[in-house]
Amino acid sequence: MAREQKASGSDLVANMTGGEAMVLTAKANGIQRVFGIPGVQTYPLFDALHRHSVEVLVPPHEQGAAYMAMGAAKSTGKPEVFSVVPGVNPPAPTHSCRTKC
Repeated sequence: MAREQKASGSDLVANMTGGEAMVLTAKANGIQRVFGIPGVQTYPLFDALHRHSVEVLVPPHEQGAAYMAMGAAKSTGKPEVFSVVPGVNPPAPTHSCRTKC
């Protein structure tokens, strides 16, 4: 019979994706939801959000994600998170951030 082995902390980190690390860090800091649009560059993040039951609210446009996060943060007094994909034009993420959060 094979003995069951517990994974050590270093094993968990070695097998963790970047998305997983981001989600665990966000949850440790009280984040309960993310506003954003999944894209090929962020699939590991959105997979981890799903695995850890973090609510994802998808707006029709990237800039809407930033405004939604800003509105939620201002109305609750708690930090909020948004995620956008880089897109083909480099300004896309920066335009989303120009919401004067």
